[in-house]
Amino acid sequence: MENDMALRQKVQDFKLPEVVQADINSWICVANTLAITTALFAAVQISLNAIVEQLMFSGKSMPLRVLRWIMYASVLVNISGTASAISVVNMASSLSSEARSQFFKGRDMNSTLPRVLLRPESSFARLRHFGMPSVFLWLTRLMLISYFAGSICLFISFYVWVFITQSKAAAASLLPIGIPAFLLVCSLVYY
Repeated sequence: MENDMALRQKVQDFKLPEVVQADINSWICVANTLAITTALFAAVQISLNAIVEQLMFSGKSMPLRVLRWIMYASVLVNISGTASAISVVNMASSLSSEARSQFFKGRDMNSTLPRVLLRPESSFARLRHFGMPSVFLWLTRLMLISYFAGSICLFISFYVWVFITQSKAAAASLLPIGIPAFLLVCSLVYY
């Protein structure tokens, strides 16, 4: 009875090490940022799609078909990025409960981590040590790849739209502005 009470108190008082909690907080911040950004990119792309479909619904030219394909791909990729980012937030948020559950089942979850897990590049290994499913790594990669691919599709569809509807000079004059803007968007996750 007394051992049971002691174990319940230990489980109640269990806390993840600060370095693991910092990893969780970092992934939650990145995923929240990307969830919002990719959802907004999808919304912008859908708005552009509506404009294109209204103005050019009867066109069958090759640039228009390419534009449509890129626009629809952009929406799908950005929605995929949003969904994976939300999954990352949910998984990271539940790690503390998962670790507590493993501790309750008798797994030794002492707060002293092996030296190899203290390296900055060992974030995923630290999270796995405390019960993070291996799919978390794949979801974070999908989230980042979707963000970059969705950004590229959005910028390309905008430039193809300008190329189709405006003069070549107008399209060319926007490139010096668009490239830095695209790099700024990409720097969102590369801090």
